[in-house]
Amino acid sequence: MSYRVVKAFYDLQDEAHPYEVGQEFPRPGKTVSDARIEELAGTKNRQRTPLIERVADPEPVPKSDTQPKPKRTRKKAVSK
Repeated sequence: MSYRVVKAFYDLQDEAHPYEVGQEFPRPGKTVSDARIEELAGTKNRQRTPLIERVADPEPVPKSDTQPKPKRTRKKAVSK
């Protein structure tokens, strides 16, 4: 599960790490408890408003679609 910041805040349980709107929560390498997620996603926090929201995990892209298609070029007609 991924979460995105919807209102800027300082995470007081992570050495006052700042989070800006649109950033991923938690930051890479950091794990948080389910209770902390509920606190920040709900209104039972110091700002009394949701600070993060759940983001759907991206669906895997089929391997056949990962390779860019080569551009087709037209040859110019040569007039004689």
